[in-house]
Amino acid sequence: MIGLLLQQIAVYKDIMRIQLPLLDDGPIKYLYRCDLRGENCLESEKVGLGHIVHSRAGRDADRYFIIVGILNREYVLIADGDLRKVEKPKKKKIKHLVVHNIIASDIKNKIEIGVMPSNSDIRNYLKLKGLTGQSNNKEV
Repeated sequence: MIGLLLQQIAVYKDIMRIQLPLLDDGPIKYLYRCDLRGENCLESEKVGLGHIVHSRAGRDADRYFIIVGILNREYVLIADGDLRKVEKPKKKKIKHLVVHNIIASDIKNKIEIGVMPSNSDIRNYLKLKGLTGQSNNKEV
């Protein structure tokens, strides 16, 4: 019982640290989608913390999310504050996301200083931008 509790605390601490792997030059703050394809990169293809994205397919298709963590060159952590809470963000491949040119700067700033934004912060930002209520709920 205590071992399970300690394991859950360790997972929560990792989420609070945004699970950014440390490289020689520090944590990953953004990456380019074109890195995966081996093409020349454009500034418009930059993906980073706080970017608004939506899922291309699956149960969460057409739902809007905010990137709350970058795991590596292929995976990011996304949350919408509703279906996917900040405490348990969805691990998603970048190629399965459509990245929009909108950055939630207040949420990005909170993440960068090590403070996890609340679920209501994320929900309110998406609502402010008019990006809620546009989901295809495929749950039965």
